[in-house]
Amino acid sequence: MAEDASSKKFLVSDFYHYKMMDSRPVMGQYNEILRILGQLTQHNMKMDECVAVAMIIEKIPPTWKDYKRDLKHGNEELSLLQLGSHIQIEESLRIQEGDKNKAKPDVGQTTVHMVEVNKNNQNHKGKDIKRKNNSRDKPNKNPKDLVCWRCQKTGHVKRDCRVNLNKNNAANSGGGNSGGGNSGPKDSTASRGG
Repeated sequence: MAEDASSKKFLVSDFYHYKMMDSRPVMGQYNEILRILGQLTQHNMKMDECVAVAMIIEKIPPTWKDYKRDLKHGNEELSLLQLGSHIQIEESLRIQEGDKNKAKPDVGQTTVHMVEVNKNNQNHKGKDIKRKNNSRDKPNKNPKDLVCWRCQKTGHVKRDCRVNLNKNNAANSGGGNSGGGNSGPKDSTASRGG
């Protein structure tokens, strides 16, 4: 007896809390609700058909809100069988419209818009990405035509400027290595003169 009472409570709870979802076919979910109602009837718990129809209408998914409103405000009293045929017709019409208008998403349906991002995006700062509009990467420039911005001499650019190397080496060997450490290749390039 206690097991029977417990199963009745769970069945009522299942029916009361059941919610239809947009991601699954509505007719299949309607049949699940009918199965729960059939189990309630097996346990001698009969629900008035008008109440069952009204509760099922409330469980219709949110994207069907216009159809749900039409069912609620209809003048005729529907049976469970009539409600099922109405839902089946509406679902088949929605599927046909969906096939015709695949480019148009339904209201309330989640869509994803893919955006192609430019590879020269500023988010790649500091990463090893070659930029198309960078003048120093153009191989067709003649090295004789290049002018250094630092020393104003032709034949090289600022990053290859020997004046820059000599100043850096003098600064590093003069004050930075006074601790007696190994000065390594920095001293050898400075003694060569460049």
